[in-house]
Amino acid sequence: MSLLGFNTGYVEALYKRFQDDPSSVSESWRDFFADYDPGESIPVTVEPKQDRQTTIAKEPPRPSGDGLPADTAVAPIRGPSAAIVENMEASLEIPTATSVRTLSVKLLTENRTLLNQYQRGIGGQKVSFTHLIAFAIVQALKAFPTMFSTFIRDGNKPQHVRPSHVNFGLAIDTQRRGRRSLLVPNIKGAEQMNFAQFLASYNEIIQRARSNKLTLEDFQNTNVTLTNPGMIGTSLSVPRLMPRQGVIVGIGSIGYPAEYQAISASAASKVGLSPVMTVTSTYDHRVIQGAESGAFLAHVAKLLQGEEDFYSNIFEDLHVPHPPYVLSPDSTPRLGSSQQTGIELDAIQKQAQVMILIRLFRVLGHLQADINPLQPNWKYHPELDPAKYGLTVWDLDREFVTGGLGGKDVLPLRDILNILRETYTRRIGVSYMHISSPLEKHWLQEKIEPLRNAEELTLEDKRRILHKLNEAESFERFL
Repeated sequence: MSLLGFNTGYVEALYKRFQDDPSSVSESWRDFFADYDPGESIPVTVEPKQDRQTTIAKEPPRPSGDGLPADTAVAPIRGPSAAIVENMEASLEIPTATSVRTLSVKLLTENRTLLNQYQRGIGGQKVSFTHLIAFAIVQALKAFPTMFSTFIRDGNKPQHVRPSHVNFGLAIDTQRRGRRSLLVPNIKGAEQMNFAQFLASYNEIIQRARSNKLTLEDFQNTNVTLTNPGMIGTSLSVPRLMPRQGVIVGIGSIGYPAEYQAISASAASKVGLSPVMTVTSTYDHRVIQGAESGAFLAHVAKLLQGEEDFYSNIFEDLHVPHPPYVLSPDSTPRLGSSQQTGIELDAIQKQAQVMILIRLFRVLGHLQADINPLQPNWKYHPELDPAKYGLTVWDLDREFVTGGLGGKDVLPLRDILNILRETYTRRIGVSYMHISSPLEKHWLQEKIEPLRNAEELTLEDKRRILHKLNEAESFERFL
């Protein structure tokens, strides 16, 4: 079996192009194909020659006992598809086992939303669920290095290989000329990267895979693979493990449990119901034990629940100017309780805290504004942290009275926080609550909060600003 694993079909297609026109592939591929022998990865069975006969059969007879109807179409499997067949059959030689864990992803969902709101504002790269999950897996591999160890044989002697770095493979489904194929390039030394570096490397290798610009080095020495069949709705997957890899992690679709599929968004918010995701770890049982795999998945779950400052570090790496959400128990469940008096009191207290938070953003929001164009200089202010007021991720879809924030009397908490952050903590620092006149303060609020302090500029306005910037730049150069 080829050590290129799932990528053998891709390599065979490139080799055919190389045979037709060597200049059609990159220099690294030409060096590789110079002494490449496809027979090493795809055995070819040569039929023994038979004496020629003058009689011509109208149709070759079917093998006896195949059990196929006469009108069934049968075609030989050749080329890259034959390589995939060989790889799949050879993967059966690896003794594997699988651990399964279902995770709550409420915190993952909400913090991803915060990240993308900030990334959109600065023109940054979009953060997907897979980016965050993959980064959590890499961090868990650092805590459980046995999970990316591999097995080989030196003659008849079994060997336990312990790589020094995580070469993190990404299973990528590609389409070319109407045919789909699976590629598994890897991110070299993924454990050494912070999230910003990992995000850039992840997107770069995906882009090169889509544009057919992967090199041989991208496929070599993969020791861990991530596959995401959840993107097409699969809830649980037990994928095949390729030789010289320790583990392949499969992530399922994100959604509410099946018994809650028809629940309304408002009811889910009231009961504090979280979306879930199933993660599987299929590992080489010769060098990895079930307890290690289970502990590894438990560590991934802990990170995605925000432990070990997982989201705080990500927000810091991307210079997001406010803290992430943290996971706390829902303090105001409203469904299925008979203690209505206590529930009403909790709701009143939480409403009061929301009004305090709105006022403090108006007073102190400028202290968290991102106004340094040369270097991020964000500082944490506990008075602007919703967690200080007992507000949790479970409250984000619950509605609260706002006192007219953004021209609305009632809004869900997530919209309240979006308006406050975009108005007071983005690129413009606003401080006006020291003004003694209530009318003047109210006038300013009506001007900036509905537009979130980001008035749309006309084309003429943009040209004027560009002209003024050019004038300033010319004057600076003159000085």
